[in-house]
Amino acid sequence: MSICNTLDRLNRNFLWRHTEEKKKIHLVKWDTVCKPKCYGGLGLKKSSCVNQALLAKTGWRLLQKEQGLWAEALNKKYLKDDCIMQKSTLPFSASSNTWKGILYGAQLLPNGVKWRIGPGTEISFWTDLGALSDIALKPIPSHLQSLRVCDVVYDGGWDLRMVKKFLPEDVKLKILSMHAGGIRSGDDTTIWKLSHNGLFVLKESFGMIEWLNGFSAKLGIGQVLEAELWGLLKGIEMAWQHGCNSLEVEVDSLVAVKLVLSVIHHLHPLYSLIANCQEFLSRNWNVSLIHVYREFSG
Repeated sequence: MSICNTLDRLNRNFLWRHTEEKKKIHLVKWDTVCKPKCYGGLGLKKSSCVNQALLAKTGWRLLQKEQGLWAEALNKKYLKDDCIMQKSTLPFSASSNTWKGILYGAQLLPNGVKWRIGPGTEISFWTDLGALSDIALKPIPSHLQSLRVCDVVYDGGWDLRMVKKFLPEDVKLKILSMHAGGIRSGDDTTIWKLSHNGLFVLKESFGMIEWLNGFSAKLGIGQVLEAELWGLLKGIEMAWQHGCNSLEVEVDSLVAVKLVLSVIHHLHPLYSLIANCQEFLSRNWNVSLIHVYREFSG
């Protein structure tokens, strides 16, 4: 019996008060017990799932190119500067149990990793934004198959004229909601989409048209916070372009205000939007950002 199975057996016996001296009937299947509470379980975790998630964290650290002797050794011997997510899809070859374990954990990464777009030079348009080639409405011609995100981004926004006839309308709206380019967007970076700050979280690894005062902007489909930040960015950008020397910005999203006024981690999913807002606020003009309650705004 494996270590994980042994741990699960101990947990089951503890739950049902089962001992060698006093046998008890396990009234509910362990698979059911391990379901989330919202699905009728107790939210307990199978040891094998915890084990794979812990191994996935090591794969995540390699994906983020962490420095250290351990990472250098694994990269030289196994990765050879390749992406661990590509390695994890290949059959396990003859290698150490340690590396096989890391690859086993890395199989979880594709479900939780996404790109936060910077210049877009490192990101394949058809594969890294989702399997767009699989849902294309018509065959993609050879000269477009190697398209990078930077090829469809212009002046801090999307220009989908080359590809719009290949994509369903809802997919185009989703792409339009992603912030791309900009002065301080940072590098193209892989982040953990299941957490609020872009960092790998073990717990989460288990299994628009926005109207604004004075202008409107078609942002596609996204979260409310994204719309708030888009509105802030477009508003102060418009004020700057019109030559405003003094500006007081009222925002009814306290979360957005706190994000823009604080130091933001470079892995944050909305880093590009926040950093560009911060860049405008840091320019040579008199601008302040304050929170107001929704009933007093507009």
